[in-house]
Amino acid sequence: MDDDDDDEPKEDALERLHMYSNKKNISALACSVMLLNGKIAYNHRDFINLDVIFPLIQDPLPEENYKNPIVEIDMASFVEILVNKKAIEKIGYPKKEFFIHHDDVEYCIKLRKVGKTLLIPDSVIIHKKAGRGGLQKDFLGKEFLRIPFDKF
Repeated sequence: MDDDDDDEPKEDALERLHMYSNKKNISALACSVMLLNGKIAYNHRDFINLDVIFPLIQDPLPEENYKNPIVEIDMASFVEILVNKKAIEKIGYPKKEFFIHHDDVEYCIKLRKVGKTLLIPDSVIIHKKAGRGGLQKDFLGKEFLRIPFDKF
């Protein structure tokens, strides 16, 4: 799992992911990302939609999918994703040149070439930075939470 300093896994998060780690053809496993207020941060687990490449190619996973025990997804942000060592050996590490901006999208596209990425909805990580408040801003037709610098 990543070492993001603003994430806090629930006590059983890794255990719940581990139950699926021996499945065949798995590149990565992902937790549900939850905000401090208990709501799911839907923009961290997505499907890739190449029909709409502007402003983003990611479509957030619909809420009803979180009721399933396992969901195959195209993309997971780097907010807690467990990547199979064999997948890393095949595709390498994320591109450092993309750091913070779309490094996760590019890497997940490569992961899909060597296996599936699964969301395990009952494995939960709390994403604390995203819950610190901020302003909803509209950018190119999409809503984004913008966190003021003083909140970091």
